[in-house]
Amino acid sequence: MQLGIFAEGTRNIVQSDTNPVHHPAINRAIKKVQEAARAVALQGYNDEAGAGDLRYVQITVERVSGKVQAVLVWHAKRLKDAQEAGLNDFLKALGNFFHSVHVNLHVPWKHSNRIFSFENEDWILVKGSPNPIEEKLTSLLTDEGAKLPAQKDDEESCDFDIQPVINCAFP
Repeated sequence: MQLGIFAEGTRNIVQSDTNPVHHPAINRAIKKVQEAARAVALQGYNDEAGAGDLRYVQITVERVSGKVQAVLVWHAKRLKDAQEAGLNDFLKALGNFFHSVHVNLHVPWKHSNRIFSFENEDWILVKGSPNPIEEKLTSLLTDEGAKLPAQKDDEESCDFDIQPVINCAFP
């Protein structure tokens, strides 16, 4: 099973558990996921074979607190199917490292390159806090140095409903 980030413009995985540009909490989270997957012999999803369970892992860090949340994209239509395929054992092996863990149930059409299912019922909090982590972006400027439209002239920071993420993929 490979765990890493996509090479630019491809679906090729670059193994990445000690990436110097990642926040240290991301690197620790990647190692934790790898250890837990090995401990329970979790099968990563293989597109060519059409087999396996865990398709992707998205890891997000709140830099100010160091809190880490994960989204497990599981190849299943129902939570019960994911649990029968080893989700519960994997969650136990992860321990209490993560602030929260969500499962995204996703069995895409063969020719789809979408990572997540966007249906509300496919997003399930399975462990940890129901409150998402947040990241405040400060002094965010455009390429021209102008403040963003959402930012007033006297503001030095903006709150945006976005979170920096690293997508970790299992082929």
